[in-house]
Amino acid sequence: MKKAIVKIAFRQIIDANASGTFERDVWRDSYQEYLVQVQSFDRERQYPTWDALRTAIPKANVNVQYKTAFAIGLYVQGLQNKIPGAITASGQSISFENYQFEILASDVRNPNIHAVSITYTTPPLELLDAFGAWLLLRRETEVFMAEIQPGLSIVHYEAA
Repeated sequence: MKKAIVKIAFRQIIDANASGTFERDVWRDSYQEYLVQVQSFDRERQYPTWDALRTAIPKANVNVQYKTAFAIGLYVQGLQNKIPGAITASGQSISFENYQFEILASDVRNPNIHAVSITYTTPPLELLDAFGAWLLLRRETEVFMAEIQPGLSIVHYEAA
């Protein structure tokens, strides 16, 4: 296999079934902030769902997501740049350099509808080889294996 430089993204979906402390905190606080942010676009509550609001008022799509993301910033910072759920073969967490927050669904009448995703992206990694569902990767002097799993994808590929 030819060596390549890759970036890996891991998408974590968080909804009302969240079980860990991080996930529950993100779900709860992003929903509370969502309720605050949609008020500036829909004071009469004509558009109770996220899909209805962003369809009727396209400007809300960017503004509400951007401002709602602030509510989870400290939780993501608390991860210390380690992707939750993305583990190497030796049990270590994979590091990320940035993340993107997205509101997937929500409803001002029912918090159980609220669902968000956080997509974590790694810094550039050298892809050394692939073995079945495992990628052999290197970052600086660290070599590790990461399993291909749901939510994990290569988002940048550059032949070395």
